[in-house]
Amino acid sequence: MSEVDPLWAQILVWTANTIGVAYNIPQIIHTVKTKKVDDILTISIVLRLTCSIMWVFYCLYFQLWGVGVTWFITLLSSFIVVYYKYLKITYNNSEDIV
Repeated sequence: MSEVDPLWAQILVWTANTIGVAYNIPQIIHTVKTKKVDDILTISIVLRLTCSIMWVFYCLYFQLWGVGVTWFITLLSSFIVVYYKYLKITYNNSEDIV
């Protein structure tokens, strides 16, 4: 957002960004506490990662820092889900072998 944007647009973007950050928190808390991600579809994770990466690059290029922060947090939360869905399982299975 630039300083010439109207106040209502600035309020709109910061409100949307706050909600964008907040909607990631419950899923991450649930994932970390329960370590249960079996019901999250792989295609959902792939689409969310792809979308987040594209938005982060777009926001970096156009210096949209507020929106970029929201998408970066979404990207991080997606990586947490990927960890518990795929990497943690591989790590646990390799422990069982030893």
